[in-house]
Amino acid sequence: MTYMAKKDASIVALWLYGSRARGDFHPDSDYDLAVGFNDWLEAPLERRLRPELMAQQWRDSLGISESELSVVDISLVPIPLGLAILTDGQ
Repeated sequence: MTYMAKKDASIVALWLYGSRARGDFHPDSDYDLAVGFNDWLEAPLERRLRPELMAQQWRDSLGISESELSVVDISLVPIPLGLAILTDGQ
């Protein structure tokens, strides 16, 4: 996933958060990723869908299911989640 993020010029930061970052995951735990983009999409729908479409592309490339990977835009998450990602994420 890091490789795919590095190939995307719009991504400036990538965080792993949640149970995988904390180390208390189990075999069925998903990968929770937060992405920081270097641009701001004007259209609200495009802005909202961008991380979801990115997650789908990455899942397709990796051959994994929808339940194994989630991606959020760090600038769109609620403040408590954003703080947790920045504090506990990797």
